[in-house]
Amino acid sequence: FEKQKAAATFFEMGNSIDAAPDTTRLVAASGFEIGNHSSTHPDLATLSTQTLKTEVGGNSDRLSKLTGRRPMLLRPPYGDHNDTADKVITDNNMAVINWSIDTNDWQTHSAPKTLDKISKDVSIYTGPITLMHDIHEPTVAAAECVIDGLRAKGLKPVGLHEMIARPEAGHVYETAD
Repeated sequence: FEKQKAAATFFEMGNSIDAAPDTTRLVAASGFEIGNHSSTHPDLATLSTQTLKTEVGGNSDRLSKLTGRRPMLLRPPYGDHNDTADKVITDNNMAVINWSIDTNDWQTHSAPKTLDKISKDVSIYTGPITLMHDIHEPTVAAAECVIDGLRAKGLKPVGLHEMIARPEAGHVYETAD
């Protein structure tokens, strides 16, 4: 993304942050927005309030300690959340981010399929939020082509901070505000 001069928002999970804190620091220092993706990647809709506080608040604390700022956005694992999770997320002053385009990169592990999915779906939505996972090498390989392809269509890839100017705590976003 840096090479392409494109923005992105990275949702980081606590286990990954603990394993590679320098990566989190580098992402933040490079100017990318970082959001919360829970501590251990559970289905938030299945958890007790206390466990949610640990998963959500604990990861926000971790991110704040490393980056100097608390995240304003949370992407729930699997996109799942319920009223109990939403209350904890709201109490942590975060908005919920889901997506309008799921590249299914986590299933296909295929750069061409990731590109094809985005190319087909990007014109269906106004201000789509696209889900991609940088933990899969084919997705990373596809990113440059995705950016070039969007620009060729006259579109500008942006981070969520440009799509959602003032995220409202507790609100669920799937497209630009």
